[in-house]
Amino acid sequence: MRWKAEQAIRRAAAELGNPSSYRLDKVRAGAGLHRKVFDKTILDMARVGTIELFGNDISGMSGAEIANLVQHGTTIYVSFAFLDVREPEPVETVSVQIDNIEQVQWDKFRYLCKTRENKEAVQKLKEMIYEYVRKT
Repeated sequence: MRWKAEQAIRRAAAELGNPSSYRLDKVRAGAGLHRKVFDKTILDMARVGTIELFGNDISGMSGAEIANLVQHGTTIYVSFAFLDVREPEPVETVSVQIDNIEQVQWDKFRYLCKTRENKEAVQKLKEMIYEYVRKT
C-alpha cells in the first residue's frame, strides 16, 4: 500500500515540474489518495529519509488551504523536497545451489515453468524469491 501511495505522490510531483520543493496541497490534489493515506505516506517518507518536510509560514493562507497541508502534532508542513537523488548502489549477485531435490522433481518443475508461463526455471525461482521477500 505504501509503495503504491508513494508512486502516486511521485507522479503528482512530477506533473508539477521540477521545482526545488513541492507544495503539499498541490501534490495532494494530483495524487488522488485518501487524506489519511496521503498524510501517513508523506510522514513515513520523511521518517525514512526519502523527503524533507518544510514548515513554512502559513500566516497568509486561508483555512481551506491550511486544511490541505500535512499536520503532525502542532507542526504544519507546507512543502517538501525529495532527497533521494543519489546513485543507486550496485547490486551484488550470488549463486544458489539447491540440495536434496530429486532430478524427477526438478525436471517436472522446469517443464511446468516452460509450459505454463513460458519461463525458464531459474527465472521462476528468482520471481518466487522476490515475491517472498516483498511480502515479509
